[in-house]
Amino acid sequence: MSTLKVGTIQDHANSNTAITIDSSGRVKRSVIPAWYCVRTPGTTHTISSSNSDISDWKTNSTGLTSPSMPPFVSGGVTLTSGKTITIPVTGLYHISWNLRVDSLGAGYWVYGYVYDVTKQTGAPAAEAGISAIQAQAANNYYMNIGASATVQCTANQQLRVGVTGNTSGSMSYYQSNWSGHLIG
Repeated sequence: MSTLKVGTIQDHANSNTAITIDSSGRVKRSVIPAWYCVRTPGTTHTISSSNSDISDWKTNSTGLTSPSMPPFVSGGVTLTSGKTITIPVTGLYHISWNLRVDSLGAGYWVYGYVYDVTKQTGAPAAEAGISAIQAQAANNYYMNIGASATVQCTANQQLRVGVTGNTSGSMSYYQSNWSGHLIG
């Protein structure tokens, strides 16, 4: 039996720190693909019977008033046009999203989902997505809808958050977020 004692592991090509192990045995990876997006302040999104993408996500604190958890992207993740997250490396990712609905009539529903952009045509885009549906019990009360899952993603896969409903309604930027990170 052998014991390997190291505190830091570096990549071969550039000598960048890849893994650090502290004195308690905790392992820290220096670059983890991850994102935490919030919706742009002052924006709204209309809910309708057509599938539509949320297109006002942001990855910085501009326009926010002292956020407890500022938005970011890291580890090669990119956000394009305020709506498309591109996954940099293949692996298992934990992805979650939450949307605040401001108005929807009593008895109506809203359906939200994260989906792969390449699955947009043919079958409904939301079929294999990370999805949730919520019905409104009374007129015009705020509600949140969200879901999370651990899923296999591929390098350069593009993801979006979409929404549809069986009536018209609106969502503001408050309490809306979308996040994910590589877990292995």
